[in-house]
Amino acid sequence: MAVTDFLRLCLNALFLLWWLEMGKTMHNNIPRLFFLCFLLLIVLSVQAQLDGKIIFPDYYTYHAGDDSTWARPDFDDSNWRRRPIDEFPNDDWNGVGWFRGTVTVDSMLWDVPLGLSFSYIGASEFYLDGKLLYRYGRVGRSKEEEQAYVELTSRPQAITFHAPSGVSGASSRHFIAIRYSCFMLQATYRSVTMPGFKIEINDLKRMNAAYDNHQRIVTIHQMFLMGVFLAFALVHFMLFLFYSKQQANLYFAALTACLAFTIYFWLQPYFVTDPTQHFIGYYLQFIFMTLTMLCFIRLTYSLIYAVAPRLFRAFALVGLTLLAWCLVQPSLAQTFIILFWITAFVEVMRALIMTHARKRELQLDGSWIVSIGLIPLSLSGAYWLLIPLGIVPEPWAFEYFPMPFYMMLLLMISMSVFLARNFARTNNDLETQLAKVFSIEGEVRRTRDVFRLFVPDAVLDRIAKQGLESIKLGGAEEEIATILFTDIRSFTSIAEKLSPNETLAFLNEFMRRMEPVIHRNGGFINQFVGDEIMAIFYLPEHENAAIEAAIAMRKVLNEHNQERIARGEPPIDIGVGVNTGKVIWGTIGSEVRMESAIIGDTVNLASRLQHLTKEYGVGVLVSESAFREIPNPERFCYREIDVVQVRGKNKPVVVYEIFDADPDPIIAQKKNCLSQYNRGLHFFHAEDWRQASLLFEACLEIFPNDPISRFYIERCRAQMTQNPADMAC
Repeated sequence: MAVTDFLRLCLNALFLLWWLEMGKTMHNNIPRLFFLCFLLLIVLSVQAQLDGKIIFPDYYTYHAGDDSTWARPDFDDSNWRRRPIDEFPNDDWNGVGWFRGTVTVDSMLWDVPLGLSFSYIGASEFYLDGKLLYRYGRVGRSKEEEQAYVELTSRPQAITFHAPSGVSGASSRHFIAIRYSCFMLQATYRSVTMPGFKIEINDLKRMNAAYDNHQRIVTIHQMFLMGVFLAFALVHFMLFLFYSKQQANLYFAALTACLAFTIYFWLQPYFVTDPTQHFIGYYLQFIFMTLTMLCFIRLTYSLIYAVAPRLFRAFALVGLTLLAWCLVQPSLAQTFIILFWITAFVEVMRALIMTHARKRELQLDGSWIVSIGLIPLSLSGAYWLLIPLGIVPEPWAFEYFPMPFYMMLLLMISMSVFLARNFARTNNDLETQLAKVFSIEGEVRRTRDVFRLFVPDAVLDRIAKQGLESIKLGGAEEEIATILFTDIRSFTSIAEKLSPNETLAFLNEFMRRMEPVIHRNGGFINQFVGDEIMAIFYLPEHENAAIEAAIAMRKVLNEHNQERIARGEPPIDIGVGVNTGKVIWGTIGSEVRMESAIIGDTVNLASRLQHLTKEYGVGVLVSESAFREIPNPERFCYREIDVVQVRGKNKPVVVYEIFDADPDPIIAQKKNCLSQYNRGLHFFHAEDWRQASLLFEACLEIFPNDPISRFYIERCRAQMTQNPADMAC
């Protein structure tokens, strides 16, 4: 084969591959289907591996219509139209026609099995020397009769050029006729692509090997790129779920998912023969590629700006509008969609470049990582965009190595590294902040623990609901509570005999014994005022708690006194007053000095009852309101003591003694005289002083040391002295 012939065949084959397999080709500025934009009528390309050669003419004859006699070699087609080998008769194509031509075959190729690859869109019949060799689909004279297929790359079929009988020489001429129809494009998809077919003849084994290799390579590219992009999408979507504030991961996951589907539909035509699936896949290419560019822009904006600029809305509106337009007028819309892709990519480049000029809005720390993938993608994308314009040559068939997709993969890897780096830095920042939070929390806990020594948790929960910093003056809240007061009787006399350190040691020893008792019964100490304790119990959780605490405090005091006596120290006594009612919580003071306070008549009465225990000579006094809250008063040992007129109150208050903590003999004596005692109270309130006095005297016979009975006897005698008539009764 001559060198010039070889170069011509190579250039011809390269030219054909460009028209057949490039996805973004253009002819006369009309976009066409990427896998078949404009096919030549007949191209017989013979590789240099063949021992002989096949010479094909520069022209072919064509006639529209259909007639089976046109397949005969001896048919006279002199009046048919002649066209160059690289032109398709678009001007008078009506859906079906015949193409005829002759080829010269070298004698070295006679009776040698060769391979015939027939790539087409529509339906065809291949005739050699008047004999039908192969059918591709079903040629019809209308769309209804036609059974069309799409074969971008078909498996080679055997073809043999036999030596003519009685003919000797170096070569022979053979007649080829092609019956071809493509009504489906006229009816539905004419605006998308144009009809045509391609024939390739070569060594059969080599063509089979090349076909298998082609399908394998395309499958590997498709599966590998899809798998990697979907893996990126899954990983970054999971990262978004784990930390939704970093929305760049969501946009990156959407971008890589759209890229995966774009690649699938871009390479799937090499495996599908159904025309409908082809063209649906074709539209989906444009849809997912457009969505890819929108996601690309949104991702870029999310990396650079805290809030996406309004320009993104314009891009989204234009992109979606073009996709809708593509379904109506594909041929016109596709041109603008491709321009939209270019514009979107340029906008991404512009936004990234502008980050260096506008530092105050810059969020993209580490842009050099993104540049590693962006620069190669820009160069390869620009190169492949220039190929359809004829400015640069196509280095290889696109499906053998879809470089822009691999450059996009490189960009995705660099962006994934960038996002992973940001995620790691965010995680490190969070860990640092978390460590600071833990440190601050520890300090707050220690501060609160120290603060708790002075202010109970229950008080803090009311005056510092949002933390210690939220404490402010006022903030009054009204609640129902039981107040308990207790103090050490004759504390002043005791303290006079002690040094300051001994006084504090004496008080702390007493307080250490009383506080656990109050706490175990559900209360808390609100204040220590000298030798006095103020404790609070909340209803309805602690209906009996305050009274049980008062009894327990008296019992613990008995144990404490035994220890004091053993040390040679005198015993001490306490009085306990308990009252239930409304109280007001809040803080009082000034902005410079404040403290928590619980105030109200309920508090005042409880304090008053504690002081009355000394006057009545009893250990525990309970108000009528506190006594009414006891669901089962019979479980306690109690008796009514008096009706007290409280300062500032019009209605007097009934008070009761709880004597469960008294020594057992005293408890027995009080219970034995309780009947006479209650009758005595009844007559006393009825102002029958003489009868009441007799009953109280009877109580003294049973319990000689009862201070209350003596108290009432004195009051009865005083009344009878003022009213002598009562004594005579």
